[in-house]
Amino acid sequence: MIKELSGLSVHEIKACSYTLSKIINELRSCNSFSLEQEAASKRISDDKKIFFIIYLRYYNFNMSKKVSTFIFFIFVLFHKQLLLASDYSIAFGSCLDQRKAQPIWHSIEKMDPNAFIFLGDNVYGDHPSQNLAYLYEAYDQQETKLPRWLNTLKIYSIWDDHDYGLNDGGASFMGKKESQNIFIDFWGIDPNDQRAKREGIYFSEKLVIQDLNIKIIGLDTRYFRSDLKGNKNFYLNNNDENASILGATQWQWLENEFNEEVDLVILLSSIQVLSTDHRFEKWSLFPAERDKLIKLINNSSNKTLILSGDRHRAGMYKLDEIIEITSSSMNKPIKTFSEKKGFEKYFDQAMDWVFYEDDELALDKTYIKENFGFIKIYSEQKLLELNIFDINGKSVLSHNLKLSKS
Repeated sequence: MIKELSGLSVHEIKACSYTLSKIINELRSCNSFSLEQEAASKRISDDKKIFFIIYLRYYNFNMSKKVSTFIFFIFVLFHKQLLLASDYSIAFGSCLDQRKAQPIWHSIEKMDPNAFIFLGDNVYGDHPSQNLAYLYEAYDQQETKLPRWLNTLKIYSIWDDHDYGLNDGGASFMGKKESQNIFIDFWGIDPNDQRAKREGIYFSEKLVIQDLNIKIIGLDTRYFRSDLKGNKNFYLNNNDENASILGATQWQWLENEFNEEVDLVILLSSIQVLSTDHRFEKWSLFPAERDKLIKLINNSSNKTLILSGDRHRAGMYKLDEIIEITSSSMNKPIKTFSEKKGFEKYFDQAMDWVFYEDDELALDKTYIKENFGFIKIYSEQKLLELNIFDINGKSVLSHNLKLSKS
């Protein structure tokens, strides 16, 4: 075996690294394994499961013998430590402009997350003409910008208006069906996935870390949303009893999802749920919808963490036992006068004051420069360590969340 390994090229070593990461993420995030051929019908040990996964999925179909042998050799040495690892981490962010540089990925890579969540505005392809050629072009450009190592992670994604195809768009957007097809194609969503069969890109997936059961629920706040009232950036509350953000079908689905008991629900919403004290898009523009969602969460036995984007600022919020973390933007921050004029060091404090946003539910001040969110899950302690990191990987906001519901 060692003799075979000595002939590996640098390219093949890199291939091993990427493939090994994929297998590790699969093993650590799944409760059971769907094994092909005879392995599917047998009750086999974890050691044999590992062998079958490597042999059937990676040796038979994709990889040379020496590369497959190398991966199996690594697992023989280290698989128990990998499977018994009790920590898991998820990075997340939003508002990623394909026309701009994306240096923030370097800091995210150093954090070594197991998964990444795209919270919307994952490209900027909207246009007033509603011509989806701009959206196709945006995705094509973004594909060349995203780092290759993302392919080794579990990816979750929802959309917001700029990757939906119409700024502040909702149910009346004429191109929404084609936009959904573009979304499904770009993110490589399986044709058998419900998102490929029904209207809207909402979804739920299970994540098991040791004995900790987590459900990740992604909402679609665009496809079914009623029209906004008022003028752009100065929207008014829509109190129409028939107005909706999620639509009847998605609401029924969401209520069923919350009926299942888990240790934690991570709820993904492209727009902010808890924050109310700003003039932009938010759940509170539809007061009845926001109240309905909060009631659903509070009446559930599940601990719930909300992740949101959209705002080009990061923040942490709390209402009752509900925590919301907003991470935005990854590379499209609020433009300050200091940045435009090149005197940033002299104007930082002044800009903090100009762009200061107060919200009675905020746990701390908000952060207006490039940022990403990070969840460190400690399954044994049933603890979440929540952080917002700046472009250099420095924590600017933090909070700990225990997974025992009060």
